[in-house]
Amino acid sequence: MNDMNNKNDFFIRKRIINHRNKQIETRIKRQIIIEDGVMISDSGPQVTTKTIEDTRQELEEFDMNGHQTHYSSDDFNVSNDDENVVNDTKKCNKLNNNKT
Repeated sequence: MNDMNNKNDFFIRKRIINHRNKQIETRIKRQIIIEDGVMISDSGPQVTTKTIEDTRQELEEFDMNGHQTHYSSDDFNVSNDDENVVNDTKKCNKLNNNKT
């Protein structure tokens, strides 16, 4: 049954390539209120992150002679716009400028 001369039996080589790019953007903000040259309040660091993930998959199929029979490419874009404030501590850091 497994005769090498049979034309109906052929071998296909399949190759799948996955490409993944992940970009993470981190921003740190701080709000300071100053009155008459004296710091009244400090919000502390506020950290926000933004994540973008690009995924691409390539599929190639080859026949027994090494010729390419099929090619396809799929693109997937996942965007995660998290405006999460990780640390938001509002405390008043008054400077002691008591000069007597």
